Amino acid sequence: MRFNQKELAYIASRNDIAFDKEGVLWLKEKQGHFWSQNEVYTERWFRLKGNILFYFKSKDKASEPAGAIVLERCRVQKAELSEKKHAFTIVFDEDDSQQYQLGGKSSKDADEWIEKIKNASYESLRNKLLNLRKQLMEITGKDPLPEYHPLALQEPLKPGISQYSSTSSASDTDETPLLEMCIACNGLISPIPDRLPNAFVEIRTMTPPSVSWSKHAQTEIIEQKSDPYFLTTVVFPSNGTIQDVTRLKLAVFDVRDRDKEEMILLGHSMCTIRDIVSSPDKKLVLSLTSLDTSVPCGTVTLLGWQGDDTPQGRRNSGKAMVLVDQILTRSYRFPTRTPGKILKVVELMGESMLSFKIPIQLLKIYIAEEQQRILELHHLGDLNPDWEAYRQEIIDNHFKLICNYKGDLRDLMPLQVGNNFKASRLRGNKKLATIPVNLHIQRMRVNDGSGEGKVYDISTVGAFTAHTLKFGQGGLRRMTAMLKKSQQSGSEGENRAAQVKKSRANLEKLKVTITHLCQKLKTGIKTANVSNILDTQSSLSDKANHLLILREASIVKESLATLKKSVPKPDDPHQGGDSTADGQWNVTAFSNDEAQMLPVTFPLIKIM
Repeated sequence: MRFNQKELAYIASRNDIAFDKEGVLWLKEKQGHFWSQNEVYTERWFRLKGNILFYFKSKDKASEPAGAIVLERCRVQKAELSEKKHAFTIVFDEDDSQQYQLGGKSSKDADEWIEKIKNASYESLRNKLLNLRKQLMEITGKDPLPEYHPLALQEPLKPGISQYSSTSSASDTDETPLLEMCIACNGLISPIPDRLPNAFVEIRTMTPPSVSWSKHAQTEIIEQKSDPYFLTTVVFPSNGTIQDVTRLKLAVFDVRDRDKEEMILLGHSMCTIRDIVSSPDKKLVLSLTSLDTSVPCGTVTLLGWQGDDTPQGRRNSGKAMVLVDQILTRSYRFPTRTPGKILKVVELMGESMLSFKIPIQLLKIYIAEEQQRILELHHLGDLNPDWEAYRQEIIDNHFKLICNYKGDLRDLMPLQVGNNFKASRLRGNKKLATIPVNLHIQRMRVNDGSGEGKVYDISTVGAFTAHTLKFGQGGLRRMTAMLKKSQQSGSEGENRAAQVKKSRANLEKLKVTITHLCQKLKTGIKTANVSNILDTQSSLSDKANHLLILREASIVKESLATLKKSVPKPDDPHQGGDSTADGQWNVTAFSNDEAQMLPVTFPLIKIM
């Protein structure tokens, strides 16, 4: 059928508009009588405008238009085995027999036409738009499309060879698939001598009474292998679209150049779902034949399985995956050296339901700790003016941390319901600064048929980086190094801050233990439990000895001596003490090293 014939001819003949590309190409077509037709190459004038490729009756630009090719759902590949130099072929997805064989004047001319034709389709233009949209989202964290745009709710796709996912329909529902299948190839022959193919398999389906093929799945690319085994699992859903009579077309391609998307068809084969299900062990071996010759160019092996894993078994491999949401399931099959045995692998991946809850609890703990530090500093009592100023500076820092923690907590509280995941494109969001990026909980069950198999639990997460701070501070690693350097003092580079931290932790732990033993001793006295009293007394005596040992530590002695100097003393003429000009304070000079003893002093005072 012909649509808008006059209008298309008018556009093709116009000289006042710019075409994307035009020039002379060789077109392979049939000539002669019906009973003696031959395929020959003839020179034609070609013009490309948008996704329509016009060709004329001769190589003269002024000749009449002869036809138009709509460049949608097609691919372009070089014809290495053609008798014509610099040849390439346009093949349509719906029917591989529908193709146009063309040839350029030179290799450069052919490459330019191939590149223009590849980028001419609406699908290619849409993929470019989606790719740019994805890049902008990764940079800015926002979708550049407005909310009312039809594509705003769609996830950007990857263009080119990888535009179709290397895994087919996801098995993330409780519905058991009609059939799952893995694919392997053997003896693939590359048309170029001394070169191994970079192969991938494209799977198409056609369910009668339909007469058109639709792309169903595609494997990953295995490079430099003549016997590739693909990890992709092809899933055929049980929703009625796939039946036993559904035909499968498996086409094996050799990728020459990923960037330019240059690939050639090595061979193809066809079967039905019933053929796979009814074959022994659901293993079917098919011969691959090319378009140019009927000589086999390798084999493709299909290994199927169905209904052997219940939804409960697929989800709850080993111990149940509790507190995990949005679980996705993938299953694989691998051959083993033992005849009749197949290695079965079930992989599950989900989002942790604690991704927001744990940071919220940590923020609450941090706030409580900072408040406790402020309380301890207040309990030191009156200090002389210089020490009081230093204490107020430390308290101000604690208050700043509390304000920051409370701000983060205020942002997270409304988000903890219904949110379990932080995508990498949100890594610069200040409200989500405390949430881990790309955190996934994974489980893999491996079974070789000899028993229950083994279960492996894995957690994956993005690198812990302070994206919200940008790079103005030199990075998290540099800030950490600068902090450690600033905390070092002394001729031997002794880290006094680390010593203070360790002593404080030991005293805090000892304080909790002694308080617990005292309470236990009090309870034993009330109940007149002699054995309990003796045991508690022995433990309390042991902890008291530990306290005395800590008391003799040099850093503790220094802290107590520093505190003694910092406490104001009223002038007492009867004691003969030193007095200041106003007769009220005994102000002692101090250094920053002495000031660092403040945090370790309070726990010791509380215990003693």
